[in-house]
Amino acid sequence: MTILDQHRCGGTTETTDDNAPKTIISTELTNFSLCFSNPLNSPMEIDAAIGFPEGTFSYEISKNEQGQFLLTKNKQTYVLTPNVMSFLAVQIKLLKIAEQNGKESKTQGLPKNLPFYRFSAAYASGETIHTSATPGCASWCFVLATFLDSYIAKATPAPAAAPPQGLSWNCSCGQKNLRTKFCGECGAKSPVNADGSWICGCGQ
Repeated sequence: MTILDQHRCGGTTETTDDNAPKTIISTELTNFSLCFSNPLNSPMEIDAAIGFPEGTFSYEISKNEQGQFLLTKNKQTYVLTPNVMSFLAVQIKLLKIAEQNGKESKTQGLPKNLPFYRFSAAYASGETIHTSATPGCASWCFVLATFLDSYIAKATPAPAAAPPQGLSWNCSCGQKNLRTKFCGECGAKSPVNADGSWICGCGQ
C-alpha cells in the first residue's frame, strides 16, 4: 500500500494498492456497485453533473438464483438483459476505470456539500475493480449513472416476491386466501405470524 498524499487541505489521505491490476481481461461482468452524491451548492464544479439531480445515488447489480441480473437503485429493483450487462462492461473499459483500481481517497470530516464517489465491479474471471473519490472519477460516475437511468426509464420494476402459500388465511367474515395483514372486507387482523404459524381464536 502506497500513501500518495496525507497533507492536503481537509485532512485528505490518498492511497493506492500496488497489487491491484490496472487492466481487466474479462468482459463478463457479474457484480457492479456505484454510489455517489451530487450535493446542492457543491464547491466542485463538474461539467458532467450539469442537469443531474441533487442527492445521493446508489446503483447495485447482482445475479439472483434464477440467473437474472438485478439492478437496484435507491431500493427499487429492475431486471437487466444480458445486452445491458455487456454494454456496461464496454463502458467501464472505454472509460478506463481499471486504471484507478486500488486507489482511494479519504477526507476526515467530509463537508456536507462536498460530493463523494465509490465504485466496484467484479468479473467472471475473478478480476475486480475498487476505487473511491479519485481524481476524474466524477465524470465517469455520471456517465455510468446516466446510462443506467436511461435503461431504468424504459424498464419495468421487478415484481416483488409473492408471500409463501402458507401465509394465506381465511377471515371469519367469509373472505378467503388473504395475504394481507388485515382483511379488506371487515378489517380483521391476520392470525398468521411471519413464520407461517397461526393464532387460534381461543388464544393458542
